[in-house]
Amino acid sequence: MNILKGVILTLFFSLLISLIFSFVFRLPIPMGGIIGPFGEYSSYRNFIEVPNMVFTAWLFYGVFGGFIVFPLLGVLAGYFAGKNLDTVKNRNIKLFKYSFMAGLIPVLFISTLDFFIGKW
Repeated sequence: MNILKGVILTLFFSLLISLIFSFVFRLPIPMGGIIGPFGEYSSYRNFIEVPNMVFTAWLFYGVFGGFIVFPLLGVLAGYFAGKNLDTVKNRNIKLFKYSFMAGLIPVLFISTLDFFIGKW
């Protein structure tokens, strides 16, 4: 059961982290440029439209491989959270922590990928 919770939380946290990255760091939007304070386009002018753009990017990157990576990392997060049979409270805290990290890694990778491979 922890594995299924890990997958669901990882998908949720990846979407939430993508939204946070679009306002705090940068996030590439397919066919739209890089939005964020360190990107090409500011995310503060279109405060209402940014969640739509982030959700579109999340779906786009998910279809092209992210929906394979996120569940795999979510399975690992759920496995490691349930590995030690602690109390339910500690297990849930571990599950949230590991799922957050599992959602953060691919979003951080996609937002800094152009530093390694060059301009898109």
